[in-house]
Parts: sequence; C-alpha cells; structure tokens
Amino acid sequence: MKYLQGFKWHHLTEQIANENAERASRLRTEISQTTRENKRFIENVERAKILETKEAKKRRRDEKGSEVDPLPAVETKKNDRVFKSQFRQSEVRSKSVKPNAGVQQPAEVQQVLATIF
Repeated sequence: MKYLQGFKWHHLTEQIANENAERASRLRTEISQTTRENKRFIENVERAKILETKEAKKRRRDEKGSEVDPLPAVETKKNDRVFKSQFRQSEVRSKSVKPNAGVQQPAEVQQVLATIF
C-alpha cells in the first residue's frame, strides 16, 4: 500500500459508511415505490371486480324483463366512465300510538302550556 500524507483511517471508514447509507436509502425508496405500485394495482383489480359484478347483475336484471326502471338514476362521470347510481325512497311510517296519549297532565301544567301555546 502506498502512504498518502494527511489521509487518516477515519476518512476511509467514513466514506464506506456514507456509501452504505446511500445504498440503503436507495433501497428504501425503491421498496416504498414498489409497495405503492402494488397497492394501486390491487385497488384497480378490486374496482374491476366490482364493476364486473355490477354489470353482470344488470345483465341478469335486463334478461328477466325489467323494462321500466322505477328508480331515478343519477349519472356521474369518472375517468371517462359513466356510473349510474340509483336511490331508493324509504317509506314514511306513521306512529300509531303516541307516547303520552293516555296520560293526563295536572291542571297547573295545562294552564302553563295554555299560556305558552
């Protein structure tokens, strides 16, 4: 080995440590990018399955002969695809028995309520 004046051993070990840290940093970055790509791919596969299921249900419903669509449809556009959302109206239910229907209130309470209302 050749002697280099002013060159110390800690300079050499420092350079090796820096190279190892840089290599580890690049590896971490590559791994995180790969995991992000995998997550995005899995999300797209799941979305495709959902769309295929919806289309299959729609085809089966159309084959049964439901010519009239009783529900209003709302169309939304997302990534050059048109999605139809249908909303069902829930029925209004009336309360047949009021909670305080059979209970008589004292005369004082009725007078106070009469002055307010």
